[in-house]
Amino acid sequence: MFELLCEYARKFGQDFPISAVMDDSNENGVVQLVQKCLADGKPYDVPKQAKGGKDGGKEKGKSDKAK
Repeated sequence: MFELLCEYARKFGQDFPISAVMDDSNENGVVQLVQKCLADGKPYDVPKQAKGGKDGGKEKGKSDKAK
């Protein structure tokens, strides 16, 4: 898996967003995603709900009503 992640980083100039997919996948699933990206020549597009993290991108202790 390490070699695939290095190849991904060289090809796309960024690390594979492994933390965004590990909750929904195991190691084999991650390997398959990286292989698909490399074969298709396209970096992985993180689904919107995963981009902000589990708390929706809000900082802990911050309220929506904070001014």
